[in-house]
Amino acid sequence: MKKLVTFLFLVLNVLSFSDTFNDNEDERTILKQEQRVEQERLQKEFQKREEIFNQLKSEKTDKQEVSTNEIKFHISQINLE
Repeated sequence: MKKLVTFLFLVLNVLSFSDTFNDNEDERTILKQEQRVEQERLQKEFQKREEIFNQLKSEKTDKQEVSTNEIKFHISQINLE
């Protein structure tokens, strides 16, 4: 009888432990998925900012090309009296 009780106790413990292990695995899986989604979101945001930066950069070079026909003055010193 004592062996039977011990055996049942061990079986129940093993089953309960395996269930908590599965719960932990589920939580890890969910966490990994959330991290992956967050990483993808950040990657898309970075790409969008990079595209905007490149557009602004190209607009700046276009403006510089237009302004090459202008006369520019360089003032190195101003004397106020």
